[in-house]
Amino acid sequence: MSKHTPGPWKHFHNEITHHFYINTEQKTPIADLCAPEVGGVREAAANARLIAAAPDLLAALQEIANNPSPNGRGFGHWAQLVIAAPAIAKATGGEA
Repeated sequence: MSKHTPGPWKHFHNEITHHFYINTEQKTPIADLCAPEVGGVREAAANARLIAAAPDLLAALQEIANNPSPNGRGFGHWAQLVIAAPAIAKATGGEA
């Protein structure tokens, strides 16, 4: 599986067409969202923000997975096993 386009990603709103564009800082296109009739511009804006945050969210989960709590107990270890690993697998095309 190939790797994703490196972040950071940003989203932009075209107020005339109600499209949201997700691009890299170098303007490489990532996604183009159109505001649906149901849910409208607010929902499309929320989706665009979430997509634009994807590289940062993946990096944060990888940090959790690779650096559990110092004593191996508590939330850090639990988050590593239960939350971070399956989400990282889903994002990278691997297995949980």
